[in-house]
Amino acid sequence: MKEGHLYAGWTLVANQSRSFSIAGSRLGVVTSTGVATIKDGPVNAAWVDVADQAQSIVVTTNRIGILRSNGELWVKEGAVNALWVVVASMVTDFSMDGNRIGVITQGKAEVKEGSLGAPWVTEVTGSSRIQVNGNRIAVLQTSGSLLVKEGDLYAGWVTQLSGVSQFHLAGNRIAAISGGVVSVKEGSLYSTWSNQTTGALEVRVTQNRLSVVGTDGKLFAKDGSLGATWVDLSTGARSVALAN
Repeated sequence: MKEGHLYAGWTLVANQSRSFSIAGSRLGVVTSTGVATIKDGPVNAAWVDVADQAQSIVVTTNRIGILRSNGELWVKEGAVNALWVVVASMVTDFSMDGNRIGVITQGKAEVKEGSLGAPWVTEVTGSSRIQVNGNRIAVLQTSGSLLVKEGDLYAGWVTQLSGVSQFHLAGNRIAAISGGVVSVKEGSLYSTWSNQTTGALEVRVTQNRLSVVGTDGKLFAKDGSLGATWVDLSTGARSVALAN
């Protein structure tokens, strides 16, 4: 983990991790043995184990969500030691941001908005991945089409790109990988795509930062505009997360 500018030094914070997520001062990790653990505060804060039998984790500044090995999605709100609430079952992918939670259950994309007990709204079927961010919802269809909507849960979908293998959105940016090419658009859902690099495995964006893991394991990023210069950060990488 590094904090600050792109040239800051790396700090080892966890070993043998299978999933991780970062938001604000919170860092969540799922270990290779399925233990979900959280640190909240500075980089050297103590870890707090919060659950076992976890597959993946998502943290926000006020919520923690874990997908368990039995397909249940557990979410807690508030303090790290708050009680868990089982919000969905048969989940294969999930995302959280603000007061929205999105899930994929048996290929169906569903989103709830408000409290943890709010009802689910079915958004679309034939889906494999989902992300909620601000007032946008993005879904990757099993066909490879990336769909994004903006506004309320009943807004219309806008098809963004086809042949997509991975995507990420933040603020008014949408990033996607299609055929190994990273493309990013900034602004409205109808803005023009800007090709950024090739040979990509994973992409992440914030409103001011773009980071890519290459198929060769190289991690590089840029700060500022989409035309900014790339900075090499690491080798041997498999995944990256950025805090807004």
